[in-house]
This record gives sequence, C-alpha cells and structure tokens, in this order.
Amino acid sequence: RDTDITTTPPTVFDDDIFVGMRLAVNDIQDTSLLIGAIIDRDDQSTILLLEADRRLSDNWTMELEGRFFLNTEDNFSLNQFKNDSFLTISLSRYF
Repeated sequence: RDTDITTTPPTVFDDDIFVGMRLAVNDIQDTSLLIGAIIDRDDQSTILLLEADRRLSDNWTMELEGRFFLNTEDNFSLNQFKNDSFLTISLSRYF
C-alpha cells in the first residue's frame, strides 16, 4: 500500500513576513542598532525586536534590548506571550 502522507509540525511563523535593519555606525563608541518585526499575514499579530549598544568609555558599555508582542489577541499561539513584552537597559563596567 502506498501511503505518501506529508505532515509538517505546526509553527507560529507560517506565512509571516520579517523586516529588519542593522546599523553599525563604525564610530569610536562602536554604536550599533538592530530593529526587526515579524508580522503574521493572517491576523497582523506582530513581534517587534530591538537591540542597541554603545561603548560609553574604555570601561563602560550601555545596552538596550526589547521585545514587544502586539495584536496577539486573535493569534492563539502568540496570545500566551501578550504580557511578556519587555525593555531592558544595561550598564556594564569592565576592568
């Protein structure tokens, strides 16, 4: 008997669009910025991604990281993350 059944596991990111940008300024502070978004074409649920960092001096660095979940009410898979958006600012000293 010929049983050619092709099944794929379910995924949150089927038929989605990703747009993003990376900016490396190439300055003395080594400034960089990364911004991206994943948008579901069916229900417009969106994940925004943000990362930035900059050297403040020889010993200090500042970093920014954020993840934001938008319009997740209609998306069963992403709805569980609707309260997990965050923005983190870090200041690090190296010695």
